[in-house]
Amino acid sequence: MFSKILLLVTPSGMCGQAADTAVALTAGSDARLYVLCVLHAAEHCWDALFDTPPPQEAEARKAAVDAYFRARLAAASGGGERCAVETTCGFTDVEAQRFAWRIGADLIVAGWDPDSPEATRPGRAGQTECVARLAQNARCPVLLVTGGPARPGARFSRILAATDFSRESDHAIRYAGLLARGLGAELDVLHVVEGDRPLPPEALEEIRRSLAAHYGADKIKGPVASFDVAVGQPGRTIVDHARARGADLIILAHRRQEADPQHPDPGSVLTYVARNACCPTLSLNREFVTA
Repeated sequence: MFSKILLLVTPSGMCGQAADTAVALTAGSDARLYVLCVLHAAEHCWDALFDTPPPQEAEARKAAVDAYFRARLAAASGGGERCAVETTCGFTDVEAQRFAWRIGADLIVAGWDPDSPEATRPGRAGQTECVARLAQNARCPVLLVTGGPARPGARFSRILAATDFSRESDHAIRYAGLLARGLGAELDVLHVVEGDRPLPPEALEEIRRSLAAHYGADKIKGPVASFDVAVGQPGRTIVDHARARGADLIILAHRRQEADPQHPDPGSVLTYVARNACCPTLSLNREFVTA
């Protein structure tokens, strides 16, 4: 399913679970792993972040990261040579998008722990907005891996894809179907009716039939385990449904704000789900065809 996976590593140290997931996905799909170490803006360079001289330490740290991931891949699949490391200085989301486009990545894996003290340290504020910008603008899917209990490997066996019937959601559901088929996973499709009052069973069933009809064989190229409809606050409902169904991957569309497209909403459904879900969240903002 994947051929070029980009793991985004920042000096914040919030990337441990993301690294584990990226290594497991690379080993499991016979892909090539690219590790991008992004320093923050120019005023936050090697000396400020690590209390070390910038030029002298950069190459040494790059070599250390390269050796680390080659060893991890070699232990996981015997393919330590399928790894490349690059360091750069700049804004995290911009450099990640640029590098992913240059190598033709089909997945970006990013670690995110918005509750970590690292996220609010001077010079590292705006972590939520940075991740949201990356999910909003990247040309390939972005897998957000939050902190939490370690999970063995990254075998996605049950995928939950949520939709609001928008064009962006249609792209995400189509991708979810292809991914589920490629991974041999079960796919659940969920639509959340926003509200605080339950709907009659017959109304829910009618919406469920519409959901199944809308996402027929022409839009989902693979089997669907269930089409589900729920009522509630979208973010919380998606998180609860994923936990109840035992999902190990959530797929959502990231929709650009009309009012201020350059500043993603930190209170968005994607942000809530990625922060609170029991499993990684994959964001897709456009049509992306995978083999």
